[in-house]
Amino acid sequence: MKEDIMEALVQYGVNNRVEERLCSEEEYQRYQQEMTHHLLEIKRLRLSKQQMLSVDRLLSICNDSSAYHGNICYRQGLLDCMELMKKIGLI
Repeated sequence: MKEDIMEALVQYGVNNRVEERLCSEEEYQRYQQEMTHHLLEIKRLRLSKQQMLSVDRLLSICNDSSAYHGNICYRQGLLDCMELMKKIGLI
C-alpha cells in the first residue's frame, strides 16, 4: 500500500506538476524548438521507410529512457524530502 501511495504521488508530480513547470521554462522551449528543427531536417533527408523506422525506434527508446530517468529522479527527490522531514520531526 505504501508503494501504491508513492507511485500515485510520483505519477501526479511527473504528469501534472513537472509538465506545467516545463511548459513555462524558456530553456525547455528552446530544446523543443531545436528538436523540431532537427526532425524537419531528418524528413528532408528522404530516408527509406526502413531507415525512418530505425530513426523512430531510436528516438522512442531515447524518449522512454529519459522519461524513466525523470521518474526515478522525482521519486528519489520525494523520498529524500520525506526522510529529511522525518529527521527534523515534521512527520
